[in-house]
Amino acid sequence: MESLLGFEQASRHDNEGSHGQKLVPWLNWEEWNSVRQSLFSSSQDSVGFALGRVSAWRSRGCLPVVVEVTASIIEIQQQDPFFRYMCVVYVHIGWCS
Repeated sequence: MESLLGFEQASRHDNEGSHGQKLVPWLNWEEWNSVRQSLFSSSQDSVGFALGRVSAWRSRGCLPVVVEVTASIIEIQQQDPFFRYMCVVYVHIGWCS
């Protein structure tokens, strides 16, 4: 069921409200997993995609705090030239995938 602020996702817990559904800003679990994987990718394009989706989720409301904080930390890391340089070095020497 669609709502004005986001989308309702079937909940894994029966006590989450009426009919076992909880309001979430993502379309489905496939989108959730795609964004989660992209946030921690070594590809700048993937991270940018994920941050864009999280931004869209923010505009819908009901964004869980852990998603908000994680995205904020990654946004800050992306703006830090030292962090970006170290990621390139780690990928080059095989410490990151």
